[in-house]
Amino acid sequence: MTLRELLNVVFNTGSLFQVMSKIEQMYHDNTSDQIQSIMKCYTLAAQEMLDLTSTPGCEDQSIRLKNVTDDTSEYVDVHLYSEQTDETFAISYTDWSELIDLPITMVQQFDMVDQLAHILWELTFHGFSRDAVAKARAELYATIDEAEKHPENLIPWEDFLTETEQK
Repeated sequence: MTLRELLNVVFNTGSLFQVMSKIEQMYHDNTSDQIQSIMKCYTLAAQEMLDLTSTPGCEDQSIRLKNVTDDTSEYVDVHLYSEQTDETFAISYTDWSELIDLPITMVQQFDMVDQLAHILWELTFHGFSRDAVAKARAELYATIDEAEKHPENLIPWEDFLTETEQK
């Protein structure tokens, strides 16, 4: 199933409210007073995704969901996955038009509501529109460019850790 197909199934079965409730439950403070705002933002984002024409960029990849447990937490990682190279890539800065017709794969099984909740959360991390994500991506590239032009302004990781441990 592709992202577009998943969105269509959720819209057509009337399960969108369940997705929004799941997002609010998993990622927000669970106060329920935000649910209307959450519904509006995610519904508009999902509708924008459905209206997109697919563009090339990630053809040999899939959107993959994977449960991850580390020393401090358990979470669902949503990322791009290349089966050819067995590599994963961050997805939150990727243009939605490159993702909309990609297949969704899972390491563990998730129902459709959970799938879409986790994917929408990740794709809207930097904004609730394609333009907002593009702006965040441009800011990231500008920061990278600045760091490459002026490496003398960078703080070594070890120094950063020492400074934060002292606070």
